[in-house]
Amino acid sequence: MVSGNLTGITTLDNKSTDAAGVSIAAGRTLSANAVLNEAGATINDAGTLTALTSLVNNGTLTGTGTINGNPVTTSGGTFAPGNGTPGTSMNVTGNLAFQSGAIYLVQLNPATSSFASVTGTATLAARPSMRSGPTAAMFRRPITILTAAGGVNGSFGPLVNTNLPANFSTSLSQNANNAFLNLTLSFAPAPGSGGGLNANQQNVANALTNFFNTTGGIPNGLRLAVAGWAVAGRGRDRHRFAADDVRRHDPVSWGC
Repeated sequence: MVSGNLTGITTLDNKSTDAAGVSIAAGRTLSANAVLNEAGATINDAGTLTALTSLVNNGTLTGTGTINGNPVTTSGGTFAPGNGTPGTSMNVTGNLAFQSGAIYLVQLNPATSSFASVTGTATLAARPSMRSGPTAAMFRRPITILTAAGGVNGSFGPLVNTNLPANFSTSLSQNANNAFLNLTLSFAPAPGSGGGLNANQQNVANALTNFFNTTGGIPNGLRLAVAGWAVAGRGRDRHRFAADDVRRHDPVSWGC
């Protein structure tokens, strides 16, 4: 743990496989000409990490602090901005780059994601890994997972999802300065729910799907539990109640 300021280091070569790794406390600075984070090692930056000439990440680089420099995450390395809570972020004062095979790990909830904010350019080649809470109630889309004031170059590789709620699929998109995670909803009866939907139920499912995919969200009264549709042994009743309640414009609230 860096609880004071450490500067003037020629080379910081982090080989520690301890879970805490090199931890920089909030308000503190660790500065070196060159920083090398070895495979299996972790740097947790809640303060300021300065790399004057190079910062190569072969392990895990995470935290809510600031990086002054141009971090490069190599194949097998993980860049995970934030502290594991959606909405937290890491600032990069410089350029951010990923080599092919690197991992960009973000945490997601219904409203936001952890993300990196970059003052320079972001060169993308990593495989994004998205983790979401399994009981999230209302997703909105698109969700920003990276911003780069100097521009976004290249594109992310295939997306890996963890705890993605049923009936959602994901994709990635980007514009000149941002990378986004897109969520698409498609209703389908859960396995073992007792069969498909009747015409009225399917119409409601289609309406909800189209509303979400067009506007990026579902009204507050319609919880994500709708997307699961069925609870074992009560599938058909749940479909019917959902269809009836939505048709009457009554608020619908179910626990996940």
